[in-house]
Amino acid sequence: MKIITARSDQPFDLDKVDPLAQGGEGEIYKLDHDAVAKIYHRDQLTRHRQEKVLALSGKYKFYCGLFDEARFAFPRSEAKDADSNELLGFEMRFLGKHPQLIDIAYDLQNNQYRSYNGVALDNNRTINLIYDLFSSLDVFHRARIIIGDINPSNILYNFSTGKPIFIDLDAAHIEKYGCVAYKEEYIDPQVEKMGKASDGTLKYSCEGDQFAMSIIAYELFVGVHPFFLRCSPNYGEAENKRRGIGLFGYHSDKNYFSNHGVTMMQHPHNDAILARLNLLKQSDARLYNYLFDTLIMSSRENLILRLEKTDPRHPAYALHTQKKDVRTIMDILKDGWKEQPQTVIIKPIKPLTILDAEDIEVINKELGKSGQARTAFILKKEAEKTNDPPAFKKFVENLGIDYGRIIHGGVC
Repeated sequence: MKIITARSDQPFDLDKVDPLAQGGEGEIYKLDHDAVAKIYHRDQLTRHRQEKVLALSGKYKFYCGLFDEARFAFPRSEAKDADSNELLGFEMRFLGKHPQLIDIAYDLQNNQYRSYNGVALDNNRTINLIYDLFSSLDVFHRARIIIGDINPSNILYNFSTGKPIFIDLDAAHIEKYGCVAYKEEYIDPQVEKMGKASDGTLKYSCEGDQFAMSIIAYELFVGVHPFFLRCSPNYGEAENKRRGIGLFGYHSDKNYFSNHGVTMMQHPHNDAILARLNLLKQSDARLYNYLFDTLIMSSRENLILRLEKTDPRHPAYALHTQKKDVRTIMDILKDGWKEQPQTVIIKPIKPLTILDAEDIEVINKELGKSGQARTAFILKKEAEKTNDPPAFKKFVENLGIDYGRIIHGGVC
């Protein structure tokens, strides 16, 4: 099958290349060094999806003004069948080959971070990555984009830049187009309770994005899903998530499980998870408390809102007033400032003229210091230098008004 995109007039033959990646929605093909195309499977090519691709690609330039192109894979243009001109998918920027977050998260069994091409995260880099993830989420939400299908397979990590890369953004909830894809183990229970919209999509929210991102943050540092544990009865991760049953609750309150009708089993996995939670609390208490509040206490806010406003990552950083640089009226009043009377000095205003130095010199030579004759000559000269049309000057004279006096402010 051959496709065409806005990047090239020549059709691209998909049958001659192997896909870079493939999944439940479609396949990714590399078109050139800068572009790839996502081609949907036929059973996924709904009218809703086609309209959404058109809407996203139509706003690509707008998104470029909000996002770093090297970190967000938005559709740039449509990918169509070269013969029928049917929309099959879209073309987007090729951001390089990078590991998914799921491939570099902490490995609880081997007690180390998973490596990719010989490099791996450590605790500090993981914590920085988590803050970057929530900072990126804030950018999306301020642009009125809800990602919806947040899972560690849809986010890559660039070891060179130390920054996350968001892919599969065609699934995001934007304008009237909802998110049709989801993974049950990452859906916010509050989103599940709301049910589906009339078109069958879940009613995703910014709060739901924050919950899903908190699950990913936990997985990155601890090494397992936050609602995975060895217990009896064990409902599984998805149901434990709905019930709020996780070792995080027990780590903070030893009566947590008994209050939920669950008995924790003695198992090395549970011990290893609790040890990682101890380390997280020691390394970054703010992050620990945030994840606990979100995953266990059902709080919903962005992590970066808990940063000090003097932190550049806080959304209000640009508006924050630092006393050493800028002082508000309230700051000044607190210091006991009182208004003092000011002396106003009025300087005499020199009379203005539109004549240049050469005109003045001619006047002085011809008239010397004579009074009225000199004044009349000056007014005449100034009148000659104005841009008013002769008809207007004549009109003024017919009214008995001295034109020279007008352009001189009415004062001789």
